[in-house]
Amino acid sequence: MRNKWFLALSISLACIFITACSEESAQTTAIKDVLQAQFSAPDLELAEIISEMKQIDSETHSVQKLDEYNKNVYGNYFVEDAFVSFIGSNGYAYAQTATMNNHTLNLENVEITQDKDFPELYNFVADVIVDKDTADEVQTEVEGKVSFSKKEEDKIEAIKYTNDNGLSEVLR
Repeated sequence: MRNKWFLALSISLACIFITACSEESAQTTAIKDVLQAQFSAPDLELAEIISEMKQIDSETHSVQKLDEYNKNVYGNYFVEDAFVSFIGSNGYAYAQTATMNNHTLNLENVEITQDKDFPELYNFVADVIVDKDTADEVQTEVEGKVSFSKKEEDKIEAIKYTNDNGLSEVLR
């Protein structure tokens, strides 16, 4: 009887440990979601807004649509100041440039590591594939850092691309 109880307890603890280790943190999920939006194109909704912005008579309405689009796509992941900074620095440039130039942009994989000394800091390497109209396919890695707020749980305080390995040029 004692062996059965010990076996049941061991199996239960192993299941809890395996489940806990396999779950992603909210921070990791936020990073992946933001990168997925950054490196996915064409985005038909964004393409429609960009097209409308080219028409002078609908510019003000289109800017409002772009603001709403950005808030819907990225707003939940950032503290307010970081969101404004991210959008102000054209944080959606990869998806926008790919969409405007009729390129397909796909996020293939993301490796995320948490800093051991500063748990609110994360590094990432994103594998991104670009399919151009010319049937050329280019694969690159985009490296960056993400800092999470200490005050607002699971909210990004800053995101910085440290090396896009030429992705910006490929998309032009």
